[in-house]
Amino acid sequence: MEFSPDLLAEIRYEVGYSNALGTVWHNSIGGVDEVRLGLPLEYAHAVLSSLERAGDGRLASGLMRVTDAAHGLVGSSANLFSRLAAVCVDLAIGVEVPDSELVLALRKALQC
Repeated sequence: MEFSPDLLAEIRYEVGYSNALGTVWHNSIGGVDEVRLGLPLEYAHAVLSSLERAGDGRLASGLMRVTDAAHGLVGSSANLFSRLAAVCVDLAIGVEVPDSELVLALRKALQC
């Protein structure tokens, strides 16, 4: 995800999606799930909605864009991607999370 500030006086969001399952990503850290590159449409909708909820009124004028994505065929869900998008907004606006606490903060944010 990247945020590019500009002077257009509005926040815009860009979330691409993939029509197919995507290429298998063999470097995943989970090991149990089959991870594919790309973002299925149902997850892209969840990400966009979450970015709008979390970012509107908090992000400066500019473009918040999802640049890369991967999903697990079993372990991913729209809810998971929605929560990840909200965490990305927090990080983009500079919510301070020390590196030593980042994993704990992500786990807390992603609790289902």
